[in-house]
Amino acid sequence: MSNVIVDTNAFIDGLDPCDYEKVYLISTTIEELDELKRNRNETLARSAKQAIKRIVKAYDDGIIEFRSKYSCYIPLDLSIPDNRILAYAKDICAFDPNAVLVSADHNVILKAKCLDIPHKYFGTEKNEICSTYSGYREITVSDEYLAKLYQNDIDIEGMLINEYLVVRDVNGVVVDKFRKTDKGFIPVKYKAVDSFHLEKIKPRNTQQELAFDLLQNTNIPVKALFGKFGVGKDLLMAAHALNQIKSGGNNKPDSILFIRNNINVRGTKDLGALPGTEFDKILPFLMPFADHVGGVDGLRMLINSRALEVQHLGFIRGRSIKNKIVIVSEAENLTAEHVALLLGRIDENSQIWFNGDFKQIDDCVFEKNNGLKALIDGLKGERLFGCVQLTINERSEVARLSDKIKV
Repeated sequence: MSNVIVDTNAFIDGLDPCDYEKVYLISTTIEELDELKRNRNETLARSAKQAIKRIVKAYDDGIIEFRSKYSCYIPLDLSIPDNRILAYAKDICAFDPNAVLVSADHNVILKAKCLDIPHKYFGTEKNEICSTYSGYREITVSDEYLAKLYQNDIDIEGMLINEYLVVRDVNGVVVDKFRKTDKGFIPVKYKAVDSFHLEKIKPRNTQQELAFDLLQNTNIPVKALFGKFGVGKDLLMAAHALNQIKSGGNNKPDSILFIRNNINVRGTKDLGALPGTEFDKILPFLMPFADHVGGVDGLRMLINSRALEVQHLGFIRGRSIKNKIVIVSEAENLTAEHVALLLGRIDENSQIWFNGDFKQIDDCVFEKNNGLKALIDGLKGERLFGCVQLTINERSEVARLSDKIKV
């Protein structure tokens, strides 16, 4: 893809215009970014400022073509910024047959389909292996439309059970969040949780708010968090799982079972046979969990108190797992057969949580047969399944520098 019309949210999600031959920059997008850089949400404001810097560089490099007028008619309310972007896109595509609208908003993609505008979802553009289902969609609405949502007097075509809806006002500010159920839309609710050795953990962005709601909903036993490194997948799962097993109640799980396929990072060499016990051999693969519970000492304490069990994936066949939260880390390194096997082990009062990053697949077998993608695509819309894609790196300023490295 060489010529693109970029929706504002794709810039916010990290699209770099320098990756393309030509980028059509729309006046509506500039206005939205200018508004977002002053947003009270620091993460969103920072993302907008970073997007503006990338656009300025691309403009200086001659990649940007600015558009401030359109002539094509579309049957949508043009007071809504998303609809104006679609009008621009329709106009541009009429004279540039190579132009494609790129958006990270499923609702914009849906409108583009209806208007016959060539389009590409930014999540898929970033990684073709990734499922196109993110577990949520965003819409921009008027006050009247929002009132109908509160009254459950509206339905959104194509929304699935347990899919989240992020609602923005005409200024792009998030005004509410809902989850779709068989009885309509219900508001997202969550509470802060205690970490094992730090202060209370609260969501740092809208996507994490959805993840908190999902992880705290015991009526959805099969969950998935996926996205790039640094977005909080392991931290949120570790904190929520520990809180569940330490909480009161008759139906609480009694322990955590941690599973990770022992696959080395792509491009590294195997260390060979490791000395020590089974725990010593598997310890390097447990560190994503250990980092959030006080290191190796915290890990051993949880194991000794029977709050945590670790399991080599190769020994999982035949197990019947009751009263546990099963955390499957780095699930991008699983096949569909692995995922089916793991789901088949879940017995009474157990949950299974998967996390992974499609950009960190470490063996070609998982590129051809990816279990995390099979899980999301196969279970989306099921009453017992929910997922959220996380895209914002919250680890540190240094960690965010990784986004600038082209891989």
